[in-house]
Amino acid sequence: MRARDACLFSAIVAAAFAACDNSPATSDAGPDVSVEAAPIDAPDDAVDAAEAEAEAEAGVPCGDITTVWTYDLPQDLACVGLYTNVATKTVATALMPYTPGLILWSDGATKQRWLYLPPNTKIDDTDLDEWIFPIGTKVFKEFQVNGVRVETRIFTKAQDGTWLWATYQWNTGETAAIRNDAGAANVVDTYEIPSHQKCNQCHQGRNDKLLGVETIALSLAGAQGVTLDWLAKNGKLTTIPASTTATLPNDSTTYAAAALGVLHIDCGVSCHTQNPNGYANSSGLIMRLPAAQVLAGGVVVTNLDTYKTSANITPTLPQYQTYAQQGYKRLAPHSSATSLIPTVANIRGAGQMPPIATHVVDTAGVTALTTWIDAL
Repeated sequence: MRARDACLFSAIVAAAFAACDNSPATSDAGPDVSVEAAPIDAPDDAVDAAEAEAEAEAGVPCGDITTVWTYDLPQDLACVGLYTNVATKTVATALMPYTPGLILWSDGATKQRWLYLPPNTKIDDTDLDEWIFPIGTKVFKEFQVNGVRVETRIFTKAQDGTWLWATYQWNTGETAAIRNDAGAANVVDTYEIPSHQKCNQCHQGRNDKLLGVETIALSLAGAQGVTLDWLAKNGKLTTIPASTTATLPNDSTTYAAAALGVLHIDCGVSCHTQNPNGYANSSGLIMRLPAAQVLAGGVVVTNLDTYKTSANITPTLPQYQTYAQQGYKRLAPHSSATSLIPTVANIRGAGQMPPIATHVVDTAGVTALTTWIDAL
């Protein structure tokens, strides 16, 4: 009989026993008989009825790591395939851990990440700035704050090529995580679990949703696990780039690389991007680095859009007109004190950047920005 979903197992077994008229009250085989054997002789209609009833109660069916969903995701993290055993936090062996070389600021949370690509599939990397992922791709990111597991997110590509995503909030004992589309504030101190809508506000900046699984983040020296080089060597890309490792552009200050990395991952990949879907594309301030140029090397920092759309340019957005009137520029070389970019990165509240789901300043990131700007 075809394998059954772990989340539906109890209902299926119960129905199978009820349906088998010849099931003995006791087993001659002794206590070592596995209960998994019980449904083998059960009529398929009884098993299917139990499965349908359990699925109806859950809203959507459970699945394992190979499941390709069509309409929606389950309510329980135990049903999405990340863990084969939630109690022991045993991760499915088909999942590949990875750490990007640039880390998106998440209010100091530590994160674990896993990627699943269905067998015999490839990432279409023809456009190095806009990877296209195969049907059934899954990416998980799990967040811990002060050593406490608080949320796990999944993005997965559905059968019709659209993306489904959900966030699962862990209970206090970390024994279960249930889907939370509304989000939650002050989960641990000021840490916020973003709502379903807020997640998309960032992820809409990519044609195929994923942010950290991208050329630059996976090609830098700090990347681990699934790197650009690993993907190329293991046949996971449709096109092999001329180079699979990169360094960030730098200049005579020697501080540009660190600052550009912060701007790329915290601002550019999701919002301040050339992609018209990016939430901040209309601002005209572009901070995403061009992947092909970075891989090729030899980039002149002052030729980057990041520099050309910010240096000595007066802020134009209405919420920043007070700064403009005070003589601020988006980036004022040699004057971080009158540069809007590090100023709004260093506040939380009205006008802060990033604008959502962060309540703690990335002090290391702000320092990287101010150090570079003051040295220009």
